[in-house]
Amino acid sequence: MGFLSNLGKNLAEQAKRFAPAALSPEKRFARGLITISALMTMADGSAEDSEVEKSSQIIAGHRSIQQHLTPADAHEMYGVIIGELQKAYTNSTSRLLEVNKRIAEIADSVKEPHWRRELIEFAGIMATSNSRGVAGDDERALQKKLSEALV
Repeated sequence: MGFLSNLGKNLAEQAKRFAPAALSPEKRFARGLITISALMTMADGSAEDSEVEKSSQIIAGHRSIQQHLTPADAHEMYGVIIGELQKAYTNSTSRLLEVNKRIAEIADSVKEPHWRRELIEFAGIMATSNSRGVAGDDERALQKKLSEALV
């Protein structure tokens, strides 16, 4: 039982460490990219291994993420967000609320117009990171929602 409570505390500490208010504007932008990656991974309600692997590769190689976060921090942030999304995806209401919260968080924390454009472009790239290599209905709907929030 002690292990599980410690695990819960560790996840909560990681979430606080990566909270937008605790980050510089540049790191908030990088967090936005990683959040979009996690949202697209979970767009259909689950995280396929191939989606996680592709997202991990994109995160590791993305110039803007590399400039502002260490690879370990970027992957840890991605893992924390995926874990939080999986918890919220237990029913359609909590899923919708969590997605809306994450999109609002990105829109509220990333103000630079050129960063917003890059986030929208990145959403398009991530929408095709599933095993089919083509954006499905869920990914396209999420991409549209992100675009509307960031324009």
